[in-house]
Amino acid sequence: MSEIQVGENESIESALKRFKK
Repeated sequence: MSEIQVGENESIESALKRFKK
């Protein structure tokens, strides 16, 4: 997960949170 940058990390985090919910 090193390729993921901070900017994209935010999007991924949001998607993961939505997936978990």
